[in-house]
Amino acid sequence: ICITPTTLDNSGTPQPVEWLEADDAQRTLGSFIAPNGSFYRQLEVLHDTLNAWRNCIKNMHSGNLCAKWLCYKNVFIKKIMYPLIGHSIDEDALQQIQQPVDKEVLHILGLNEHFPRAVLKAPLMYGGLGCTSIHGQHVIDKLILFIHHIREQGRIS
Repeated sequence: ICITPTTLDNSGTPQPVEWLEADDAQRTLGSFIAPNGSFYRQLEVLHDTLNAWRNCIKNMHSGNLCAKWLCYKNVFIKKIMYPLIGHSIDEDALQQIQQPVDKEVLHILGLNEHFPRAVLKAPLMYGGLGCTSIHGQHVIDKLILFIHHIREQGRIS
């Protein structure tokens, strides 16, 4: 006896359930999540997003630095950070995204690409430029979500 799991489509017709591997990530709510917790597919998607943003920035008028900065802060960073909340990605894994971003941000700010990253990332109150790293923002977002659940007395599962 061979049992094939099925599900019903919208018309009520039985459809076989597709079997997937544990590390095969599927898109759900804007994030690629694998059952085994692997984040590598999400990193591939973020890398594609980075390349699309870099092409967009290159096609913008070079003198329009204000628009480029707004594009970075209000579009790109939000698009990168949204799917990361469902993952636990370490700093080393995000470094492949962070390095090209730093280069573009320095160009937008009119600084040399060899500008010290410590000054770029340092808070404004200590004389830095206040550009939080992607990993730093990832940790901040996770802490904010955790504190929200604590205040609302919600259960985190």
